[in-house]
Amino acid sequence: MNLTPFKIVLFLLSTPLYGESFRVKDIFKNIDAKTDGLKLSASALNELHGYSEHVSLTPGAYKVYEFGSEIIESVSFDDFFKSKLTTNRTDDWRGLSLIGLAKKPKFVIDAIKGPSNENDIKQFAEFATDLDMRIEEKPIQDEKRGYGIRSLTYANSGPLNHRHVQAFAGNTFKFLAAENVAMIAQGKKTLDEGILHELNTSLPKSMKMVTKYLDFKPGITIKGTDVKYTEVKTKIYLDFTALSEDYEELGEFLENLFDSFDFDAKIYLKDQLDQTLWQASMVSSNRTVELSFVTKDGKLIPQANDGRPLFDQALDLASIREHSGTVVTEVFGDVLGLKFNAKGMTLSHEYKDGEIAKFETRLTKIPPPVISGRALGIFPSWMIDAAIPGSIDEYARKFTAGILHGSKGKGTFATGRFNTKNPESNAVSIHGTTLFIDNFFVNFGLSVVQSYIWPTPEVISDAHALGTKILGFFAADVSALGTNNGQ
Repeated sequence: MNLTPFKIVLFLLSTPLYGESFRVKDIFKNIDAKTDGLKLSASALNELHGYSEHVSLTPGAYKVYEFGSEIIESVSFDDFFKSKLTTNRTDDWRGLSLIGLAKKPKFVIDAIKGPSNENDIKQFAEFATDLDMRIEEKPIQDEKRGYGIRSLTYANSGPLNHRHVQAFAGNTFKFLAAENVAMIAQGKKTLDEGILHELNTSLPKSMKMVTKYLDFKPGITIKGTDVKYTEVKTKIYLDFTALSEDYEELGEFLENLFDSFDFDAKIYLKDQLDQTLWQASMVSSNRTVELSFVTKDGKLIPQANDGRPLFDQALDLASIREHSGTVVTEVFGDVLGLKFNAKGMTLSHEYKDGEIAKFETRLTKIPPPVISGRALGIFPSWMIDAAIPGSIDEYARKFTAGILHGSKGKGTFATGRFNTKNPESNAVSIHGTTLFIDNFFVNFGLSVVQSYIWPTPEVISDAHALGTKILGFFAADVSALGTNNGQ
C-alpha cells in the first residue's frame, strides 16, 4: 500500500485515543489489574442476586420493623427505651441489632439482643448492624432534651473492595472520553444514539428494564476546539405509570409521594479548592433527575465558578489514594403547605487509602431553613407560632443546632474503614452519629414520615421484587460479556 503523507495524516486523525474504542465490557474487565474483572464482577453480582432472591426475615427481625412503625406512628422515641426488643448498651446507650447469615441458598436476617460494639458484631461473617439511642439532657445550651442516635454496620464484601469501585469509575470516564465517544457514535445520528446503542447491545436485559420505567437521556456533548473534552448532562425522567402496572403498591406509593410534596434539590461535589467536580439536581414537580460533569482523557475535570473546565487539575479516580473536599446542598420544598428554603448545608469528606483505608464525612455547616407559607394550605406560620411554645423559626434553629453540635459536641458524622488485609474477604465497617432535639420540629417531621414516607410491608415487598429482578438481569448481562458471545 502506498502511504502518502496525506493518507498518513488521515490515518492518525481517525485513530482513537485508546487505539480501539473502549467498550462497556472494558469497564468491567479492567476493574482489577490482577484478574479478569469481568469474572470477578459476574461472580459477585450472581452471588448477591442469589442472596437477594432468597432473603428471609425471622419473626424477630419482622418485629423490629413493626416496632419502628409504631414509634414513628406514635411520634414518641421514648417507646424505644421501654421496649423489650432493645437492651442496655454502654455509656447510657440502648439499642438493637440486626444480623445477616448466609445459609445457602438463603440469606437470613435476624434480630439479636445483648451489649454490642464493633468486636461483637464482627463475629457475624456476612453482615451486622446496630441502631442505638440515648436521651441527652441539655444537648445544646437552650434546649432541655434530645435523642442521640448512632449506628454501626459491618459487612463482608468478599473479594471486592473500594479500589474496584474507583477503577470502575475511572473506566467509565475512559468510556466517556471525547475520542472514544466519537468512535462509538460512528454511523449514528447523535452521540446519545451511539451511547444508547452500545448500552443496549452490551447490557440488553438491564437496559430493557431501565427504559421501561425511566426515560434516560445520556446528554453527551463533545466540546472544545484545540482541546477536546466531553460534557455530560444526563437526564432521567421518572415514569410511574409502567411501574404501577407491574408493581402496584410501589408505583402508587411513589406517585403519592411525588404528588404530596414539591421538592427541588441541588447537590455539588467540590474539591478542597471549592471547585465543582460534579453536580446533581432533582425537581419533583416534573420528576426529573439530572447529573452533570466534565471529563477528558478518562479523568474528571474540576470546574471553576464560571463553569470553565480546569484541565490542569484533572482527577484520575482510579489512582486517587488521598482526597478531601465538600458536598454542598441547596433544598427548596413545600411540605403540606409549609415552604422551606435551606441553602448551604455542607458536609466535609476525607479519604485515605491503605491496607485499611479510611474515610470520614462530617456535617460542618447547616444554616437554619427559612420557613413560610400555610400549613395544610390554611394556617399561616405566624398562627402556628401563636399556638405553640416558641416559634417555627426558633424550633428550626434549635433542630439544626442539635444536628450540628449535639451528641456531646460530636455533631453529625460518619466514619468508615475498608479492611483489605484478607484479599478474599474484604471487610467494610461504618459508624455514624447524630442528634435530634425533642421539639415540635421533630414531631412534625415524624408525622410527615408516618403519613407519606414510611413504606408498608407491601411496598417493601414490591421494591425488593423489583430490585431483585434488576440485579438478576444486570448479573446475567455482565456474565454474558465474559463469554465468547459477549459484546
